[in-house]
Formats: sequence, C-alpha cells, structure tokens
Amino acid sequence: MTGSVQGTIKVAGKTLTFDHTEGKWHEQTGSRPAFAPAFTYLNLQNKALTLLATGLRDTAVGYAERDGKVIGVDALTIDPVGQEERPFVVTLNDGQRIEGIARKVQDWSVEIEGKARPGSSIIAETSEGNLFGSLNDWQSDATR
Repeated sequence: MTGSVQGTIKVAGKTLTFDHTEGKWHEQTGSRPAFAPAFTYLNLQNKALTLLATGLRDTAVGYAERDGKVIGVDALTIDPVGQEERPFVVTLNDGQRIEGIARKVQDWSVEIEGKARPGSSIIAETSEGNLFGSLNDWQSDATR
C-alpha cells in the first residue's frame, strides 16, 4: 500500500517532522509467510509514479500507479542478485515498458525460515525519471 506519510521523530533532544507523499506500508500475515517460491520484489516510486513488481519463475504480478490510474504488471526482467547495478524492464498490461538500472545504496538481510533473504535500498535511473525504493530476492530450498 502506498500513500502519504506524516510523522515526528525525536532523538537526543532533536525533533524532525516530516510529511511525504511517497510512503509505503507492507505487511505479510498468516501462520507461514508465502516464501515457498523464489521471487524478486521491486518497489520504486517518486512523486509521479509508484511501481511494485514481483517476478516469479514464469510470471510477474504488481502494478504501476500514475495520476490515480492503476495498471497491472505483465512481466519483470532483471539482472541477477549480487551486482551493484541491476538493469531491469517492467512491462505493464497496456504494453508500456519501464526500463532502468537499480543501484544499491544500502544492503540488508532478513532471516526467513532460517535463511537469509537479501535486500537493498535502491535508487533507479529509469525511463520515468529517478525512482527510489527497495529490491529483495528470495531463493527457497524448493526452487534451488
């Protein structure tokens, strides 16, 4: 879910207040997270565009939202995990293509089912301008 985010952070006597339109909220619920198949999760946005694309073995899901219009994702192709720069193409249901290069600015790893699931904060130079967000990859035992 994407939308506006407002907040206040207080640390060591200093206060930062923010109000941004580029917020994102994500929650995965259930007794077992849906991490059985391998996936690549690409989340990007700027003031004009929100893009969420999840690439699975033979398909992709997600959406692009611009000017209140939502268009589904048909395909995601992206270079393999482990590179500092990962070229990608997202193809939307209407045939439009969003092309770019995702560049890592921060790495992290989350433990899922006893294994590391790598992720990164990224800035992407794209056909839609500069976008920022995250890029996560998962390879489950069932898909190796």
